[in-house]
Amino acid sequence: MKPSRQSGFALLIFVIMLMSIGGFVLVGYGQSVLKEVEVKRFEHNKRVLGEAKAALLLYAHKYPDFNAQGPGRLPCPYDEVDGYSGGISEAICEEVGRFPRLTVNLDFFNETKDASGEYLWYAVSEEFRNVASTDLGANTNGDLVVNSDSAGTISIFDQTGALVYDGNASGVAAVIIAPGANISRDNNGNGTYDYTQIRGTVAQQNDPINYLDTFNNFDNSDFLNAGNNDADGFILGPVFESDSNSAAHNTVVVNDQFIIVTAQEVIDVAEKAVLGAYRDSIDDYLNVAGACTGGTGGTNKTECITNGGAWAGVYPWLYNYNNIAALSDFPANLVGATEFANNLAPGNFGRIPSIFTDYFTETTGQPINTRLDVSVSLTFPLTPATVASSASGLLQFNGICSGESPPLNPPTNAANCASNAGSFTPKSTAFNLLSTGVLTGVQFLDIADVVGQDGQLAATVGVGDEDNVTQEFYFWDNDEVAPTGIWTLCEDDGDGIPQVTDCNRTGGVPNPGGTQDTNSEILHVTVEFDTSGVINFDTDYTTPPVISAPVAATGTSHASISATFAGANIISSPLTISYEIDRHYHANFDIEETGTLDFGDLNLIMTLGMRYYPELPDWAFSNGWYDSLMMAYAVDYLPSSVSVPKDCAATPPCIQVNGSGGTIDDKISILTLAGQHNWIDDAPLNDFRDDIGDVFDAENADINDVDGTEYLFDKRAQGGNDKILIIDEL
Repeated sequence: MKPSRQSGFALLIFVIMLMSIGGFVLVGYGQSVLKEVEVKRFEHNKRVLGEAKAALLLYAHKYPDFNAQGPGRLPCPYDEVDGYSGGISEAICEEVGRFPRLTVNLDFFNETKDASGEYLWYAVSEEFRNVASTDLGANTNGDLVVNSDSAGTISIFDQTGALVYDGNASGVAAVIIAPGANISRDNNGNGTYDYTQIRGTVAQQNDPINYLDTFNNFDNSDFLNAGNNDADGFILGPVFESDSNSAAHNTVVVNDQFIIVTAQEVIDVAEKAVLGAYRDSIDDYLNVAGACTGGTGGTNKTECITNGGAWAGVYPWLYNYNNIAALSDFPANLVGATEFANNLAPGNFGRIPSIFTDYFTETTGQPINTRLDVSVSLTFPLTPATVASSASGLLQFNGICSGESPPLNPPTNAANCASNAGSFTPKSTAFNLLSTGVLTGVQFLDIADVVGQDGQLAATVGVGDEDNVTQEFYFWDNDEVAPTGIWTLCEDDGDGIPQVTDCNRTGGVPNPGGTQDTNSEILHVTVEFDTSGVINFDTDYTTPPVISAPVAATGTSHASISATFAGANIISSPLTISYEIDRHYHANFDIEETGTLDFGDLNLIMTLGMRYYPELPDWAFSNGWYDSLMMAYAVDYLPSSVSVPKDCAATPPCIQVNGSGGTIDDKISILTLAGQHNWIDDAPLNDFRDDIGDVFDAENADINDVDGTEYLFDKRAQGGNDKILIIDEL
């Protein structure tokens, strides 16, 4: 029984509302000073600030729904009173500004004001700010990523001036401020509150000094990311001037009322979004990677069940952190049938391999290692084919005429066949050009548009694997008296090897491999696939390719997926089709003309196939979530399992999750997300296998054991910070 997504989202809203209530214990207005403050004002601001905080946390959770980056990002402030979110430039994001109440996707009533009738103010940490979709790609020092290790950079001081949150180490993610009524400020830091806040003109309303207050060296209208000096952060109100020599003695000099959004609160909602995105990708994978038994069948889970069948979905082979130089590697020797059969590694525990994008799109993904199968079909056209480089212009090919009366010998073109009441079939052929071992760096790329939207599939062939693969064809001109340029495929002589002697004729009659006594015009066509070095397939996605239904993994193979591209949409590739002509072939093939042929005119159809894994979002890679997520599933759901239906109770063990409530030992599959951690590869000989305990809680890190403890997990490990999401259970 799969946990309900709807109830999970409702629970998330409830959790966010509870989180939004927090943040007021530290922000003052305790019982000792409530007598100095209007209770009604405090309660109104508390409610308004809580609503704004809840809106921010929900925005952080939903961020991937409207932005290419991952969850955990907050909108930038706005520098004008109208309240739209500012641009995402660093200058705007690192200033105190208006709360972006009108921002699209921020679920907040835009006319909400504090008890003094003022709109809210706001500041966001540079670690959690909104970023352009291209920023992470250029990010080299990691300061723009959001994951479990992110820390806030805003410092918070209490009313006594004591540092509560240090922005240089573990500051907060954001602050929201109810500015209160206008009071006097100490603008020059000399202890004299000689500037009265004025909020009349638009310029005055856009200036934070007319809303946010000062005390000693503190100035809430300005802050510095990652600073922890007095002038760098925010001081919580209310603050009364205690200096008896000050004209402001015993008056409120800071009436700003705050609510803070901690880094951990943002991370908590981001982690929930990450687990949800992984679950959705795995669900999509399971919907197609399996087999249907019974009923009228089906190619996916939904179709199979609708047709009365039973769907036996299997999970992908997982990777157990072995044989990698870096965590960003997804190596060729992924855990599979061989290692599992030899008890070298449990293929149902570990990381989920992915290209971190969708297959066969123009969207850039991460490189993986995979087989790359290339198959080609050609239908030689009836109408003249365009010659990309030729001295003679056009080429035209013949086909097969059947049922004609009287019989035509030799085969002729479509017009002659039709005039003799025959059925004409163009000559076509299909063949595999590349079916290699594993290639490295197979990657989908978005490249500059040439025609419409262009995408590229790139791969690197390893040293020693270079091998140009060719497929050859020989044709003869079927009119021996006056060559017409209409070509007929020479018949094979029985050895299965295309060669010029297949075109031999005796007395004008085809005699493959036999005596050649007739002068002929011979066309030699070579289809070549260049697999040396880097290989690229540039394709036009104005007309998207036809993507196959994935084929599930088995005990001896990974799941696979393929896409078929029409020749007219192939801008460039390692594939070339060249020709040579001998106009007077007798005993030897003497080249008189050469050229290349166009893919589209030859009706070329190319199919690219590769390994298929769950299509995880790219932001999971660019933000570093991928190295802190681990999957586990019951042994009966391995690709090598042949049982139908799947049932870990009948074929134990299931996964056991202590602290999950109810029945704890009936889990089919789970995801574990580590909290704050640091990977340190301190034993290179074991790669990262012996470092898993430095990331995940000890109770959840035994994935390489074979004593049964690898099936035991703890959702509430003492002192731990792992999050466990149950994907499926009995």
